[in-house]
Amino acid sequence: MIKNRLQYIGRSFGNALVVFSFTFFGVYTLIANGNIFIATVGNIAIIFLILAHEKLEYYIIKKAHDKYLKKPRGVIRTYLKKTYLSWTANASFKSGLYCFYIFLLLFIALTAAKPEFPLLYRYTGYFESVRYGLLILIASDKFMDQVFKDLREKKIESS
Repeated sequence: MIKNRLQYIGRSFGNALVVFSFTFFGVYTLIANGNIFIATVGNIAIIFLILAHEKLEYYIIKKAHDKYLKKPRGVIRTYLKKTYLSWTANASFKSGLYCFYIFLLLFIALTAAKPEFPLLYRYTGYFESVRYGLLILIASDKFMDQVFKDLREKKIESS
C-alpha cells in the first residue's frame, strides 16, 4: 500500500516535469520567445486544456467501464478493463499540475527573497509568466467541479 502511494506521488512528480517542459520549453521558449504576455496566455490555455482533458477522460472511461465491463464482450472488454485499471493507477495530469505549482511557488519565494540568486535569476521572466497560474487553476477547478455537481443534481431532479 505504501509502495503504491509512493509510486503515485512519483508519477505526480513526473507529470509535474511534463508540465514544466510544456510551459518552459514549449510555451515560454519556443512559442512566446521570452514574451511574458504571450507565455502567460499560453500557460492559461494549458491549464484549461488539462482540466478539460481530466473531466472528459473521467466521463469517457467511467461510461465505458459502466457499459462494457459489466457485460462480457471479449477483446473490447479486455482492452477497456486494462485502460480503466491503468487510468485509475496512474496520477492525473491535474495532480501533476498542482505539484508543479507547489515547486513553482517555492522557486518564486526564493527568487523574491534573493533576486540575484544565481540559479534562479535567469528564470525570472518565466516565473512572471506562470505566477498567477495557481490562482487560475484553483478557481477553474472549483468552478468546473461545481458546474458538474450542479448538472448531476439537476439530472437527478429532472428524472
